[in-house]
Amino acid sequence: MRNYILSISILFTISCETIVELDMPIHQPVIVLNSTLEPDSVCNVFLSHSRGAFDENIINTIKDANVTLSYEDLSFDLHQDSIVDYSEVTYYYTHPNKLISSLEYDIEVNHSDYKSVFSSTRIPQNINLLNYEINSFDTTELRPTRLKLHFIDNTNEDNYYRIRLFAPIEYEDGDYYWDDKWSQYDFNKFVKYTEIELYSNDPSLSDGSIPWEGYSFTGSEAFFTDDLFDGEQKELVFDLDLDLNNFAAGDSLFLEFTSFSEDAYNYMYSVRRSQNSFVSPFGTEPVSIYSNIENGIGIFMGANILDTLLVP
Repeated sequence: MRNYILSISILFTISCETIVELDMPIHQPVIVLNSTLEPDSVCNVFLSHSRGAFDENIINTIKDANVTLSYEDLSFDLHQDSIVDYSEVTYYYTHPNKLISSLEYDIEVNHSDYKSVFSSTRIPQNINLLNYEINSFDTTELRPTRLKLHFIDNTNEDNYYRIRLFAPIEYEDGDYYWDDKWSQYDFNKFVKYTEIELYSNDPSLSDGSIPWEGYSFTGSEAFFTDDLFDGEQKELVFDLDLDLNNFAAGDSLFLEFTSFSEDAYNYMYSVRRSQNSFVSPFGTEPVSIYSNIENGIGIFMGANILDTLLVP
């Protein structure tokens, strides 16, 4: 009797199985272009191709493309070059001319195997940082250090900013491990520079989320625009989980203050939203990564970075 019931169960399971054949469209690869333009630097352009969601082919860099960069009434062709990293060769396109802030650049890429792609971006003006103050409070405070930045927002343009701070964390030999957030690693001293968490109640930084521990903004990257202070002098105040009294001789605190093009800001902010998207058992709403490449995907963006040594 038991075998009879088992046979019926198996038969029922098999009879309910339905095979659905999906007629998936064939993916047509397009050019993927990535490049960040910074003043007083050369233009480096990385080209690869897209891949379908169910494709198993390897993504390779695109060689033998014709890449033209233009600004104002001038244009020049970028030549192909390569870098070797751990025996892996990466091809890119470059030109020795130095880039200039406040200018708009256009790019065009042509290749016989793909549709031509186009894009444009602008390198922002230099950041006018007036001064800064950094003070230590009672070490019993939860966040014993406060940083104040004073700068003038550039007029006649929309400005998009990001602020990050980096401080050292020391590890003994043998405790080494790697984290992509560390921007620098000294193999002799075993000193890593990691992003510092920032806390602020400035309305320009608030993203509408629920305040945390009395702060409307917390995070290691402060993205903001000049919507609330266009063309004016601005003060930003950050509290830090950092005790300067514990800094060893030679330790440093670095400020990275970046002015982005609008394209760069949209791209960086979409990446941040994607990384911080809420994950639940029922899934999460997908976040589209911003692209400004016509007929392709990727990002062609401008950035002007001010690096400042705050301590010592």
